[in-house]
Amino acid sequence: MPKVKEEALQALRIDEGLAEAHVMLAVHEHFYEKNYRTAEQEFKRALALKPNSVDALVWYCFLLARMERFDEAIATVRQAQNLEPLSIPVNHGASWVFYYSRQFDLAIEQLEKALEVDSNNAYTHDFLGQSYRQKERYAEALAEFTKAKELGDDLWSTSALGTTYAMSGRRDEALKMIGELREIAKGRYVSPYFTAIIYAALGDREQTFVWLEKAMEEKNDYLAYLKVEPLFDRVRSDPRFADLVQRVGL
Repeated sequence: MPKVKEEALQALRIDEGLAEAHVMLAVHEHFYEKNYRTAEQEFKRALALKPNSVDALVWYCFLLARMERFDEAIATVRQAQNLEPLSIPVNHGASWVFYYSRQFDLAIEQLEKALEVDSNNAYTHDFLGQSYRQKERYAEALAEFTKAKELGDDLWSTSALGTTYAMSGRRDEALKMIGELREIAKGRYVSPYFTAIIYAALGDREQTFVWLEKAMEEKNDYLAYLKVEPLFDRVRSDPRFADLVQRVGL
């Protein structure tokens, strides 16, 4: 991520009016530095230069959602959808805005449309499963995560299987998914966040915060979801959660 900033700034030294460089600078400030005001300024600058930038609109909608400005987030992603209605990333963006705002039926509707465009997109199956899980449609959620795993998305799907097993009372199977993530981590990077959300779904507060602290140490980008992620509802009342939210800048 520091290299992203370095290259974006170099691009802007060449051409201050390059919207794409402002977008990537905003992404860096949002996900890595957690400087949300600076990120918003950069997104606005990008959209002033290029109002129909779909990349800027989609990335900006995530920032707005994480700041709980859901009406603005929906309006922003709808603008992107009007520009590119068949875009899978745009539809994914819309689904996440609905997911974070607890409008799970709308998220499901969005993702079912995305599957009509491409039924073999692993992330679409993963994201659809997330909303099924929150609707307590556990069998359907597990089927979607299993499909995503078959299509090659082993990290999101393994973690998501773990959260779904946990929420549906299948503790041993949830712990098995934590073990599987640890095995994967022997050969490649695995975000601590993926383990943290399984423990959160299990209601294990101590381990949840152990793994969230690991994510905090490495400035993990998923921490930007803390305030709006439904999976943390079971630990949200813990004073350590409020402290973490403050430290992340939310």
